Amino acid sequence: MRAGALLERLARYQWLAGDTAAAMATVDRAVATIPAEPPSAERAQALAAHGQMLMLRSRNRAAQARCEEAAAGAGPPGDRGRLLTARLPGPVARQQHQHLAVRPVPARARPMAARRG
Repeated sequence: MRAGALLERLARYQWLAGDTAAAMATVDRAVATIPAEPPSAERAQALAAHGQMLMLRSRNRAAQARCEEAAAGAGPPGDRGRLLTARLPGPVARQQHQHLAVRPVPARARPMAARRG
């Protein structure tokens, strides 16, 4: 479990350094390294980190699913910091997805878009 937690931390550092591809690969390894059973704070944190990275890459459906998984295993309600970290990106990703999915293109913009290709 410790290795997974360290991988999650490394992924965050890679993300901050601008190496998003390495960060995504590392956070995937972190989630895979930490067992799903029994639920643990470390796994919830890794899932939340993955969800946040997915959200920042505009992969909102995947981010929402990851964050819901993180929130389900985040631990007791008394641990507010961990719960907020796990739960916050999920609703944001859902809201962004809904906003993008239902936003109609104004009729006057269609001809301009067609001309520009």
